[in-house]
Amino acid sequence: MANLNPPSYYSEGLEEDQRCERITEAQPVVDVGRTESQNDSESDRLSGETDRATIWEHDDSIPVICRNIVPLLSLCSKPSSLIQYSVVNVLYAYAFSMKLINGDLSGEMRDEFIEATMTISEALEGNRVFTSTAEAVQAGVGAVRRSPYSSNPFEAVNTIKDTCVLLSGGCRPPSSHYTLAAISQLGRTLGKNKCTRRKEDPSRYQARKKCAFLLSWVNEHEDSLMYLSLEVQTEYENTFHTLVQMEEAKSNLEKAWGGKRPPGMKVLIEELTP
Repeated sequence: MANLNPPSYYSEGLEEDQRCERITEAQPVVDVGRTESQNDSESDRLSGETDRATIWEHDDSIPVICRNIVPLLSLCSKPSSLIQYSVVNVLYAYAFSMKLINGDLSGEMRDEFIEATMTISEALEGNRVFTSTAEAVQAGVGAVRRSPYSSNPFEAVNTIKDTCVLLSGGCRPPSSHYTLAAISQLGRTLGKNKCTRRKEDPSRYQARKKCAFLLSWVNEHEDSLMYLSLEVQTEYENTFHTLVQMEEAKSNLEKAWGGKRPPGMKVLIEELTP
């Protein structure tokens, strides 16, 4: 199995300079309106998604793509076919973290973005290798639910849909530009952090190099992104419907109990003392 870490000599990182090109498509990447059917009022109530939200509002806010993307074979002689699932996991963490900070990467918000992304993506933080799209997605969902960043159970599920949009790349070619833009921005942000040095924070240093490695893979496997997008869409639909059923069952129980906890046990037979 191929190592997902780029070789140690690849330490230049991702530079935000003349070598980067700006995306000119005026397509919002994450368009999370109501994820549930408008005909299902109960689902509307449970998810609470009533406002349209985006990560990239217009063309000027879409991150630039780094042009110094090296050939994949120069980083790994036998790239594993499992790399694609690491891309899915990293994009999920990126999408959630960008919404968490409302797209503001200035000052302390940048540190919060990095911390959240590293917490949610096991591909970046823990070198975990995934064997399927579903595993990569559900690892992100589980990490969000265990983290202090989310109080609404639908936030983790809606991020699956955001990941699908990133992978699809919008309506116009190239289909890889959203994915390349997202990973480029993540790598640059890691590079701007003061702790992203080998000795001070090895995990973030390695995460930055992984971004460069994933960029090389995406740049040469554009055709695979649409298949991944379809698989993520299927995972979103399955996870969403399961969550709706669970929340409806929970709501029905709370109505029957008259609260969030079941009523205390009543004494059926009371022993009388003489």
